[in-house]
Amino acid sequence: MATNPFEQPLPSKHRDSVDHMQAIQFVFDNPNWVMNVVWTGLCLLSGFMIPFIGQFVLQGYQFAIIEALHLRPGETYPDFDFDDFGDYLVNGVWGFLATLVMSLLISLLVGVVFAFVAIAAAIAGAAGGEEAAAVAMMIVVPLAFVAGIILYMGSIMMIVPIVLRAGLTRSFSDAFDFQFAWQFMKNTWVQMFVSGIVFMCVVLVLEILGALMFCVGIFFTLGFAMLIQAHLGLQLYEVHLARGGEPIPIPPRSR
Repeated sequence: MATNPFEQPLPSKHRDSVDHMQAIQFVFDNPNWVMNVVWTGLCLLSGFMIPFIGQFVLQGYQFAIIEALHLRPGETYPDFDFDDFGDYLVNGVWGFLATLVMSLLISLLVGVVFAFVAIAAAIAGAAGGEEAAAVAMMIVVPLAFVAGIILYMGSIMMIVPIVLRAGLTRSFSDAFDFQFAWQFMKNTWVQMFVSGIVFMCVVLVLEILGALMFCVGIFFTLGFAMLIQAHLGLQLYEVHLARGGEPIPIPPRSR
């Protein structure tokens, strides 16, 4: 039987790269994509009236998309469903708390690096006077800056698997499996870095388009971006699995 040349193959859980165009195109796979973008945009807009709630719900919806497309490859992503509002909210809270904890750890580590710079300069100044302190600062500050950037980027990449695990396990306590996070980062750090740059460029374009739509449109173009971000998260997880990474234990839903 001849195959339809225009028929898209079923997505695979085993991919070795991230397809950024697919992350954009998948939004249109759902016939209700316009309403899904509207609801995600309203979640962002609601932040002006009720802080955090809309953002939590939106992140919970992103987790629902990742879970659905991972467990049922080939099907379209789920519509935004108000019957699942509570689940979206709770999962989004777990993701937010996981992000908050990791951000605090990152800030602490970066603070330690720059505290080391100050201590090194003070020791050099005490031992050799102002000239020695100046030389020490010329050497230590650039090294500390580079070390701080590397540490910061690595820590940001560590957040991705922890937040993803929080959302898919629907548990805050299960999120902090650092062995899983380290393995995920080793398997996907190149893809995370490239996808991060591509996503920032896409967001910039969408922000400009939204600003042209009487500025209010920016919430809905960014809602579109949040759907793209969900698919990028899915693809990174699939790359991790394709490279022998540990799967996330996803509990069954009640309905």
